[in-house]
Amino acid sequence: GKFGFITKNFFSGNKLQANLAIKMLSEIFKDNFFLEIQKKESKKDQYFNYLIKQSNLMKIPLVATNENFFLEQSFFDSHDALLSISQQKYLESEDRLKSDNNFCFKSEKEMLSEFSDLKDATENTVLLAKKCNFFLEEKPPKLPKVELDSTDENVFLKKKSYDGLKSRIKNKISCGELDIYKKRLDYELDTITKMGYSSYFLIVSDFINWAKDNNIPVGPGRGSGAGSLVAWCLSITNLNPIKFGLLFERFLNPERVSLPDFDIDFCMDRRDDVIKYVQKKYGTSNVAQIITFGSFQARAAIRDVGRVMQLPLYLVDDLCKMIPFNPAQQVSLKEFMQSDEKVKKIISNDINIKKLFEISKNLEGLYRHASTHAAGIVISDQSLKNLVPLYKDPKSDVPVTQFSMKYVEKIGLIKFDFLGLKTLTVIQEAIENLKKRKIFIDIGSIPLDDKKTFELLRSGNTTGIFQLEGQGMRETLKNVIPDRFEDLIAVVSLYRPGPMDNIQTYINRKQNKESYSYIHNELKKILDETYGIMVYQEQVMLIAQKVAGFSLAKADLLRRAMGKKIKSEMIAQKSNFVEGCVKNGLIEEKASELFDEIEKFAGYGFNKSHAAAYAMIAYQTAFLKANYPLEFLCSLMNCDIGNFEKISSYCNEVKKFNFEMIKPDINNSQARFKVIYKNNNPFGINFGLSAIKNIGENSVIEIVKEREENGKFTSLQNLLKRINNSTLNKKIIEALIFSESLKSIEDNQNFLIQKMDEIISFNVNFHKNFIQNQNSLFKEDLDANFFDSSNFDNLEFSKKLEMEYDAFGFYLTEHPTKLYKTLFRDKKISNLSQLFDNTPDKSPNINKSVIALISEKKERTSKLGKKFCFLKLTDDSGELDTICFSEVLESLDFELTEGKIVLVKLSLQNFKDSNRFIVVSLTNIEKINNQRKKIEVLINPKLIDHLKFEKFFRQNKRGDCEILFYIHHNDQKIKIKSDHFFEINLDEISSLRRITGIVDVIRTN
Repeated sequence: GKFGFITKNFFSGNKLQANLAIKMLSEIFKDNFFLEIQKKESKKDQYFNYLIKQSNLMKIPLVATNENFFLEQSFFDSHDALLSISQQKYLESEDRLKSDNNFCFKSEKEMLSEFSDLKDATENTVLLAKKCNFFLEEKPPKLPKVELDSTDENVFLKKKSYDGLKSRIKNKISCGELDIYKKRLDYELDTITKMGYSSYFLIVSDFINWAKDNNIPVGPGRGSGAGSLVAWCLSITNLNPIKFGLLFERFLNPERVSLPDFDIDFCMDRRDDVIKYVQKKYGTSNVAQIITFGSFQARAAIRDVGRVMQLPLYLVDDLCKMIPFNPAQQVSLKEFMQSDEKVKKIISNDINIKKLFEISKNLEGLYRHASTHAAGIVISDQSLKNLVPLYKDPKSDVPVTQFSMKYVEKIGLIKFDFLGLKTLTVIQEAIENLKKRKIFIDIGSIPLDDKKTFELLRSGNTTGIFQLEGQGMRETLKNVIPDRFEDLIAVVSLYRPGPMDNIQTYINRKQNKESYSYIHNELKKILDETYGIMVYQEQVMLIAQKVAGFSLAKADLLRRAMGKKIKSEMIAQKSNFVEGCVKNGLIEEKASELFDEIEKFAGYGFNKSHAAAYAMIAYQTAFLKANYPLEFLCSLMNCDIGNFEKISSYCNEVKKFNFEMIKPDINNSQARFKVIYKNNNPFGINFGLSAIKNIGENSVIEIVKEREENGKFTSLQNLLKRINNSTLNKKIIEALIFSESLKSIEDNQNFLIQKMDEIISFNVNFHKNFIQNQNSLFKEDLDANFFDSSNFDNLEFSKKLEMEYDAFGFYLTEHPTKLYKTLFRDKKISNLSQLFDNTPDKSPNINKSVIALISEKKERTSKLGKKFCFLKLTDDSGELDTICFSEVLESLDFELTEGKIVLVKLSLQNFKDSNRFIVVSLTNIEKINNQRKKIEVLINPKLIDHLKFEKFFRQNKRGDCEILFYIHHNDQKIKIKSDHFFEINLDEISSLRRITGIVDVIRTN
């Protein structure tokens, strides 16, 4: 090849070394050595002629080839774009690797024509292709050996399992129950031993228990592995499979030989520590992660190609928005390009857009990049370089197999799934916070009937609760009214496309609004838990066992067959099932009906083991939120510290629980969020400095370190002198000002903003002179007047809110809609969160009015060419996604932009088979505000002597808005005559509301 040492020596002018290399390789490979020739240029090509000459001299056969990087010449532009994307260059860039349109897959006819004078070379091409006939051999799985002290691994597994069972149950169960556990344990151990998987269980048990011993949180289970009693005894899982009716055969079936597969959730922050432990135990060269390949999807292809073509970003963005995005039913670019006449017209009318789509269409589905699988780890009994090609991920020290998941298993490597689950990190941090209050919790042993936990779940207040956060799930919980852990397992299983249809039936039966019966007594035992509804795959297996007489292993085969829907197999399965049911007392007709019912359900039945494990994590998070909300919410914030939308939601939750959200302070805040206690009782959460926009964590760590080592900052000047300009750059100073983090050393934000450039200059010059030891005059003389803020007015409240939003990505002090709501109470304004008080199956919320801020606007065009948009609305209670159609947009007399506050009338309607909030009307709130010419001020009579209006009247201009004062006296509102007419805006109203003695302010017509 062009990078081989024959080629390199030839082109560097060292032909002798090139000749020696050819001779050496010929002697090594003998008849399997060929000289490759390509006609990229012509016979005049020196290297081409050199190879022919050496072939004749040394009697080494030639082989004719053509480099092919794409199928046909029409794909050249697409391949060239792919090269540009991989090199992060533009198509027009001169300094990049470029392709050639001859590098396509040439036909036999084309190759024979090109090499008509060298027929032997083309014949050798076929010969060589036949010689290169190699297929990787599939190998049986081979596990690394477990180091034991002269003990057989099967014996050791049995001992560990029985020791674990003894530890788990102690004296908690009766002798009769103990026999059930022993019988199940012996059966599982016998199956595991016969299938040769004892070492697998011991390996998994070892690294999980190492993690637990090293205070690394591990999930209670995941997937079908939670159905194993052996796994529970070994502390691999933390769910008692007998208590929750989980089946071993769903995990490991003696009649269906397949590898066991434990999926293990670890704390997100310490997953890598477990991998390092495994590397150390089994050898660094014996452990690797697994490669995965990211491919071009429709929108991503358009964006990548648009970038290398240097098309305007707004154009590419608009085109991407036109492409439907539905992960469950993706539309290919080829389909989209033919979808309607408007799309065809857009593509055909612009040569650049046409080229963009043609190239992107060819790239769609191709691999774009290699990365590391999120969970997969292989552990071998020998160095992996002897078994599989390896790849070095630049982001990791752990080697990566070049075979993807499917193929590492085919060559006998065993895969283990190490997943990082953020929720485990949240739980752990909350528990660590509680220790500061001398509250110690074993999260795996909390009661599963906690009253506060179920009250919280029934309320639907599930922000931050694992798997239960979505609005639809909240409504489901409010309607189900869960009062036992089994309800949570069912909800997790039912809330999916397909089984969702059964949620209302579950609710009705649970609340005794709908009766149900069984055709067989065994069905009652199996289905009573879910009110006669088939919810779990395990229920299918138990029905096949108890009613049709199948073994659980055969019942699992039935479950799988139903899932695959293979007609011939289903006919045989139905015959066996009906025959078994008849033997157990069912008439044939009923047995056939039961099979059909199971078959219908099987397509969407859920794995109960997985549902129970995830319901457990959901319950644990709900328990913490219900009983220790502040510690739980603080840990949520720290785990989502870069997600402003989630932080905003969690701040609202803190306020709902009547705790304080304490604004960040350079002298009191840490890098992360911190729970604040008063008299050992939770008080609030101190906002983390590194959660402020544009402040990097490293800079915050430096600032906090300096404060903790040398004391609090005493003034702005003191801060600037102690923290150098590389840490305290312009972006960070601005963020600290906007977030009011400097309030303890300078509370006049207006001064800080006006003087920002001088502040930055002072900081830079001070540290520059300090380094040069020229700091005497500069340090002392400039400071006195420079840092005096007394002549600067403070900012208006609305400006402070605006800056706060820039700093946090949300409003922390007060949402700007809150003041409007109090001003316009006569409008019967609802909170966004109240719109969900009635659910779609009851009476929908029709024409409710809200005052909301538009936080996000996404414009779309319908198939009929009409404009509509998705609006995300926010207020002080939460947020809501809505749809605004063309009729409303066309009626507006103001520009609808993000950040605008509007009065919105909403209706709950069916849209594309789901209930959505539709905008009925939009009104500019400022228009209403300006139409109202009276302000009613309600005064507390007990504080009337403390009222100080002078400054307010002095600062505000005369205008046409009348201020009317009222006093409550003996349940009467007494009006005080006023001749005060002013220009009043929201800032004036805010300042009026803050005057001591004023109870309320309302704007009226």
